[in-house]
Amino acid sequence: MPKQTRLMKITFPSENEEPFIASFEAGMNEHDAIHYASAENGNLIWFSDGSVSWNAGTDTLTWSDDIKITGMTTGPYFATISAGGVDLQEGEVAFFEMPRQLKADVIVGVNRAGRIFSVDTRLNNLRLFAVRIGDSVLFGNGTSLADGQAGPIFGGGLPAGGGTLTEVQVGPAGGIVVTNGLGPVVDVEADFAGSGGTLGVASTVARSDHSHAGVTHTHEPQLRIAPGAGVISLNLNADALIGAKTLIWASVYRNGSRLSDPDHLAINLGLKTASLAFTTLATDLFIIDRVTT
Repeated sequence: MPKQTRLMKITFPSENEEPFIASFEAGMNEHDAIHYASAENGNLIWFSDGSVSWNAGTDTLTWSDDIKITGMTTGPYFATISAGGVDLQEGEVAFFEMPRQLKADVIVGVNRAGRIFSVDTRLNNLRLFAVRIGDSVLFGNGTSLADGQAGPIFGGGLPAGGGTLTEVQVGPAGGIVVTNGLGPVVDVEADFAGSGGTLGVASTVARSDHSHAGVTHTHEPQLRIAPGAGVISLNLNADALIGAKTLIWASVYRNGSRLSDPDHLAINLGLKTASLAFTTLATDLFIIDRVTT
């Protein structure tokens, strides 16, 4: 009677098994499939035009469009993770089973657990989708998101007009430097007194959103709002941090893309509100920058 190895469950003949050829051939075919899958895993690419967002406060990871995965070994066919989301608590992983030798597009589901494991599937066919470590999410293709970040991280490319910008004028009173619409840049050297800044991130677009020369002002902490579906107005003081202060400037980002006034919304600084020109979706995440006096 044939036996199996402990970890990968590869078949091999037992001692004195006769005839042994059937068990031997089964084991060699299993070896072949495992090596093929392992080789293909090294070539897997992920791409999607949609935005991926992560909110550590609600444990919610969402993606707005299908994510297609392929090793480019069997023609123009893809494993597809449908648009949706998954909740990830600290240390949890999301993973999927990668189909092999595709002859058509295949929809694959995302599983959530404390480890990558399946009773019926060998480990070489189980691929990491995402893992939460602290307040960040790391993906199986090497990308990552920090809490509150959102954007087209699976092949969305640079925004229109994108390129490399190494210097940005921020004005003597300061300003906010952003890259690819994802919020303030961390890797930046700025000399606000000299009105110059050096951006240390390659292949990005940066700009000075505002400056208030001669005016004493405060850059408030970023406000993150996940309003759910069907909302048409945002409270720019939802965290109650502004209070009686005067709001003199605000900028609103939806899933990583900056909204323009009045095309996408109308900001009322006096009422501290933003009236949207659309109805929110369940997966929407808004990040709001605010300046007060």
